[in-house]
Amino acid sequence: MDRALLDRIDTGAHGLERLFVLIGRKRSRLFLPVPLLIIAFATPSTEAIGSGWALVLIGSLWRLWSAGYLIKNAELITAGPYAFMRHPLYFGMGLVLLGWVTLAGWSWIVTGLLLYAVGLYGCAILMEERRLVFLFPEYAWYRRQVPLIIPLPGRGAKVRMGQFGWRTLAQNGEWRVLMWNVVVALLITLRIEV
Repeated sequence: MDRALLDRIDTGAHGLERLFVLIGRKRSRLFLPVPLLIIAFATPSTEAIGSGWALVLIGSLWRLWSAGYLIKNAELITAGPYAFMRHPLYFGMGLVLLGWVTLAGWSWIVTGLLLYAVGLYGCAILMEERRLVFLFPEYAWYRRQVPLIIPLPGRGAKVRMGQFGWRTLAQNGEWRVLMWNVVVALLITLRIEV
């Protein structure tokens, strides 16, 4: 995808939407302190290990499944997890975040970090929705059929386009995110006092 085209789409935003798009574009850098601070303020308990790790692993596997379909800004994918929600990568990251917070213990600062991350990803979703509407005329049809991020019974894409590919998964580099998710969960777990 032509980076200049994405820049033109993004700079077309006005007012508050322009701020949300800017935040969405910088989400990775703005997100980096979240796991580091969660680790720093973690007060994990042995009771939370099972559920926390389950959320991290399920979210990471969901992201792997999603990334195996995704051809960024080149094709509208409506198969696999994209048949049930428009932004399955963010759904998976939400599960990972809940896993980290569960492992870390629900303190006010950890909950605040979770809310901060939700705000960042909300801006990213807004940015991506703007781009997809511009790039794919059929996105309006897809948008009417498929929920944003939470799968709903009876809602989903009627026409499934796209297929899972191991090469696509590798090209998307999702294995790095998986490793990061597991390392953060491990560092939180290691903070348990015995």
